[in-house]
Amino acid sequence: LLPDAAEQRYLAALRGEEQGMTRTAQVKLLEEAIVLQPGRAHYRETLAVFLFDLRRFDEAQSAIEAALGQAPRPYLRYLRGLVLCQ
Repeated sequence: LLPDAAEQRYLAALRGEEQGMTRTAQVKLLEEAIVLQPGRAHYRETLAVFLFDLRRFDEAQSAIEAALGQAPRPYLRYLRGLVLCQ
């Protein structure tokens, strides 16, 4: 079974660092994946981590809150704490 277009973008973003892709390019791929499949909370979680790395804390916070609304996982609460401390 082949991954759908959203999953292809998500997986490309995850592989991006190994392939010399910038974090900004990875964020763009994740944003595209979210547009295609907005219900996949793990896309938003990964987006939040990448935005955190870029020090785009307000955007990371928004991604975390959206992910928490879909899947209230403990790691997301931890991640929210990290962002709020910045």
